[in-house]
Amino acid sequence: MKPRLENLPASLRPQGEAMNPAMAPGHLVVPHDILDESRGGVYTFFPGRGLGFVRQNPVFCPEVRERLLAGLKESPFPVHDGGVYVATSGPRLETPAEIRKFRLLGGDLVGMTLVPEVFLARELEFCYVALCYVVNYAEGLKERPFEPGVLFEGLATPEEVARVKEVEARWAALALELLPRLAQPPRQCQCSRLMERYRLRGDIGEDWRTWFR
Repeated sequence: MKPRLENLPASLRPQGEAMNPAMAPGHLVVPHDILDESRGGVYTFFPGRGLGFVRQNPVFCPEVRERLLAGLKESPFPVHDGGVYVATSGPRLETPAEIRKFRLLGGDLVGMTLVPEVFLARELEFCYVALCYVVNYAEGLKERPFEPGVLFEGLATPEEVARVKEVEARWAALALELLPRLAQPPRQCQCSRLMERYRLRGDIGEDWRTWFR
């Protein structure tokens, strides 16, 4: 059965609004960092225990990220190597003032996925990487009149929506093409040793599946 976009978890199809004018709707972005502006999420598997106090640099696995970029060299869509993803809670879109703030802080893309997933994945010592696609320009970046009854009330033009639909039609197949490359061993990254000091202290077991005591 052919996979459908709507059947994929949100973290496997992260969308974003471009705050960087170079990242147009229909482009792909492989972010390198995150600015967390979300609220109310569950950020740890160890609430109240003080575990998971680990470095967040690099946020994304550098080794798997390089494999992802290599796999995208033949992509029919423009690909951006790097970008700061600003995570918000939603479901509302951002105000023009919020977008100005995020841009001043160095944000390139804003969306409602990746957090807290990336931080939870690091506690599980998973290699985590993100591939985002741009759905529209963020509020205030382009002058767009209000249009009731259409996607984002006119924030994206019909031409931009058409380009995004091309990406979405290809997304599930693209993910299946990339996954074998991303899963290849061996790995020399630090992801699998992020919780090592807690193992050495006896706070967690040798296997992440037995961490909870």
